[in-house]
Amino acid sequence: MTDTLHIRTLILLLFLFINTSFSISQIKVFERDPSVSNYPILIPNSETRSFINLNGKWNASFNDYQSFNEINVPSCYDFLGEVIFQKRFPVAQRLVDNYSFILVAEGINYSSKIYLNGIFITEHTGGGNSIIVSIDEKILQSENFIEIKVKDNLNFNSTLPLSNQINYPKNFGGIYRDIYFIAVPNIHVFDTQLLYKFSSPNTINLSNIVTIKTSSISDRFASTEFSISTIIIDDSTGAMIAESSSEKFTGNNFLSEEFSNTFNVNIPSLWSPASPKLYTVRTIIKDADGNVVDVHNLKTGFRDVSIKKDHVFLNGNKILLNVINYYEENVESISAVSYQSIERDIKLIKESGFNALRVAGRTAHPYVLRAAEIYGLFILQEIPFNEVPVQVLNDKYTLIAFDYFSSVIKRDRNSPSVIAWGIGNDFVVTKTQSADYVKSAVEISKALDTRQVYYTTRNLQNDICRQYVDLVGINIYSRDIEDVKIVLSKFSNLKINPGDIDKPVMITSFGVTINNENDNGYSDHFSIEYQASFLVDSYNILFNKFPVLGISSFADWNSERPLNFRQNTNPNLVTNGIFNIYREPKLSAQLVSRIINRQDVPKIMEGKSPGDESYILIATGVVLNIIFFLLLVNIKKFREGFAKFLIRPASFFQYLSDQLLIPMVLNLVICLLMSIGIGLFISSLFYFYRESDILDMILANFFTSDFLKILFSSVVNSPVYSILTFTIINLLLLTLSYFIIWLVTVFMTSKVNTKSIFIVVSWSSLVMFPFVILGTVIFKLAS
Repeated sequence: MTDTLHIRTLILLLFLFINTSFSISQIKVFERDPSVSNYPILIPNSETRSFINLNGKWNASFNDYQSFNEINVPSCYDFLGEVIFQKRFPVAQRLVDNYSFILVAEGINYSSKIYLNGIFITEHTGGGNSIIVSIDEKILQSENFIEIKVKDNLNFNSTLPLSNQINYPKNFGGIYRDIYFIAVPNIHVFDTQLLYKFSSPNTINLSNIVTIKTSSISDRFASTEFSISTIIIDDSTGAMIAESSSEKFTGNNFLSEEFSNTFNVNIPSLWSPASPKLYTVRTIIKDADGNVVDVHNLKTGFRDVSIKKDHVFLNGNKILLNVINYYEENVESISAVSYQSIERDIKLIKESGFNALRVAGRTAHPYVLRAAEIYGLFILQEIPFNEVPVQVLNDKYTLIAFDYFSSVIKRDRNSPSVIAWGIGNDFVVTKTQSADYVKSAVEISKALDTRQVYYTTRNLQNDICRQYVDLVGINIYSRDIEDVKIVLSKFSNLKINPGDIDKPVMITSFGVTINNENDNGYSDHFSIEYQASFLVDSYNILFNKFPVLGISSFADWNSERPLNFRQNTNPNLVTNGIFNIYREPKLSAQLVSRIINRQDVPKIMEGKSPGDESYILIATGVVLNIIFFLLLVNIKKFREGFAKFLIRPASFFQYLSDQLLIPMVLNLVICLLMSIGIGLFISSLFYFYRESDILDMILANFFTSDFLKILFSSVVNSPVYSILTFTIINLLLLTLSYFIIWLVTVFMTSKVNTKSIFIVVSWSSLVMFPFVILGTVIFKLAS
């Protein structure tokens, strides 16, 4: 970056800072294309049910009812505060008179309160889990009014996810997924859970556990005797392949009970990424006369997954899971994605050779699950329990996580794509509070589903939680290929508790951020060639050592906070995707596909290393040291004073202030040299660690304003402006020290010479002289 660009950037940032308090920022709303209407839904439709779509035009107030604007739902926005959504909608009178209703909001971020015709319906938190709630009788009428109050205020101690994260995607508020009613019969299937075990390679013992709900049915049916049965239909042929016997039960008003059909099913083809075979599990309720009352259709697949030692087995065969980290956003609608855009991405992922994906640090959209089921991708399904410090790991916070986790499992446990449940990422794994959380989360998961449970971490050797889960994911954040080798070496030497020896470790993330316009060759560590080289070399190092290899990421994505060391004009854009944010492939997309398919990789252009601005720091340090030693050699008073200062500083200050031997110019030079030296040291530290995500997390929590973080990052990434800034700060601190001491002397009985005060302040800064030397050589020392 040129000096001119730095100057222009700083002037612009300063201008924006000055005018911030005098301007009102524009609220950015990102709407999904309203013409998109063909999408799968969580509560399946059927011939006995009716779908009432609430997508489309809503009125929204961003200023507490003062004014309303019309916006499309689903949509999302970059706005902190409460937004009131309102919509009027009709319902056919025949449905009002004869049906019950289920409200489904697939995603509202972050917290919401829902009112229907002036009646409070439910309160909900968490944008990744869904709202599925039965509506009491007589609330819905032929003309209706729904109001939803949405808040998107994340904080650092009680929200899931926590605020100010830079390793996970940006949080947008709004009703950003589909919202609708399902009109269901007064006695209906509310939910199903499929449990099955293989008795032979293609035969399962299937239990369809059905939750049945009723409203007032005694005046609508001649008899309260009903039956449930289950049939399995091959989606590709439409043929019925199995049918259970009918299970009779007695229905009562306002019932909510579980019943089950258990039977053996011969599955012609099992689901796998190579052959994603799907079936429809149809649950049917009939009345005493054999008339069909309700039909519930569930699309699913059947597969046999197990993890033994260091291998994943699918339908009896060992497989390697090639995982891509995926972020649900696009340029047009951000997180309010359409099924068509998700399907496009899933196709690209599949064509690139991956057989699994992970929506890192978030819960995958129902669209992702449906597309993955159809195209053949496993999913590591997670909750946003990310970077949680031990101070937050209290009972109140973990209960929020457990509630969220339970709702996600109940929603998605029938999907053949979900291979494991993730309970957190990069949280503290070295404390007893962490172990307590992990043990409880695993217990909750196993009570609801049989799939494996995992978490991800960067901590290899001090993890006390690993023994409680089925497998652990390792996130590699370094951009140095040698660090990938170190991870492999540490894992090879890792000692774990007896009995845990068969628990596998996954690599859930490795990759580098780059400048997408940089094609200088792989010698430049921020080039497109280096990204391709790093991913290919890392994959070859880790191949056959781990059962799961995860690359980050599919496409560039926006982080929650601006990055300290960004590679794009967009300060939030993380550029570690093998596709850019517009889904245009980078060089790495082609080469990663080849390496996954174990094909030869063409030679990558080497190029040459770019210039490094660190020479400015070293040159500044050398000049400072030369000036300092020239002062020692050529100015006797400075040399004698410095020697006395080192030997007996207390008596030296008394002698110096009494005699006033040092000229003011020399005192000013000392202040300036020491201020520059300290500025050099601080600048060197920030410049050397500017790529560190640990430093970035600290800065994200220290600078809560995006503007201040961008301003700080612009300074510390430029050695010239960094030295200048921290030098000025040190001079201001010395000036402040002078005035504080002077102010104290005002109230003293005996008067103190102001020059004496200045001498004490300036010569006291000599204790910082070692930082001049350290600032000069810190790059070599750190290396």
